[in-house]
Amino acid sequence: MRRRDVLIGTAVSGLVMAGPGALIAAPPPQPRLPDMLTEFWRIWARAKRSGDTAEYIFRHYVAANKAIYAGAQVTIAQDQVRQWLPDFIKLEGQVREVSRRIPPAYRGHEAGFKSVFSDFEPARSRTVFLISFGSFDGRSMTWDGVPSVFFGADMIAKLYGPKADLKVLFDHESFHVYHAQANPEFNDTGEPTLYQALWAEGLATYLSERLNPGASLADILLDKTLASAPAGEIGKAAREILPILESREQADYARFFFADQTGIAYSRMGYLLGLAVARAIGAGQQLPALARRNGVELKQAVKEQLARLAA
Repeated sequence: MRRRDVLIGTAVSGLVMAGPGALIAAPPPQPRLPDMLTEFWRIWARAKRSGDTAEYIFRHYVAANKAIYAGAQVTIAQDQVRQWLPDFIKLEGQVREVSRRIPPAYRGHEAGFKSVFSDFEPARSRTVFLISFGSFDGRSMTWDGVPSVFFGADMIAKLYGPKADLKVLFDHESFHVYHAQANPEFNDTGEPTLYQALWAEGLATYLSERLNPGASLADILLDKTLASAPAGEIGKAAREILPILESREQADYARFFFADQTGIAYSRMGYLLGLAVARAIGAGQQLPALARRNGVELKQAVKEQLARLAA
């Protein structure tokens, strides 16, 4: 994701887990949302001929789709569009290429994902492809009680280039939706604990690795720097997180899951640490069964693997 605020925007945003009641009662099939990428390119062609490009985009695209951005829990101001515009102009060709590749890549991903998770119900979730104005590349949220995934084509192009491995990103974010559908008991009210975030993100990363055996660690993590972290850094992170696994503090979450953290050699270490834990716990297990693990037994297994890494 910087996932979820970047992988989401250079931020890595917080995992949002809805309360059990919201997910146990499965949402009904969702209506098809507008094609926001096709809409953007149509508006972009007109905006370039307007007197104020940023204002035109904001009024006809952002403001017109305010409910969808609210569903992604981002607020896009006109000044943000204005600041984003010069960078976008340089990358326009790359963003167009990502936009062109998304529909067939997503269809292929969905068919492959469904072949592994036969009980996955994508019609009971929402998937939105849009322009995020630098806010995120991929983000999974709960929008009005419905598990939802949002992909920002502009940030995908900026972070990973026009030939980005879209399937890895799609697999990771779709797994968050499936995890919510298949294992609502794992979710808790309010902000997730570090334990919940570590397992959810580690498992989604591990799932991406299993479904994409030819991908490099850098591709799976969507982060070349993090992929180069030495074993000593993983052990250090394990020692730091073990005493605070029950924390719900945003600062603790940011320390392990946000990108570009000041004073931290390897930001987003929670993803690599979670992957190491999920690899150990998930070895030899079927992925659907692994997605349903929860409770005291799972928490103890996670703690044991962290203690092993910390030793």
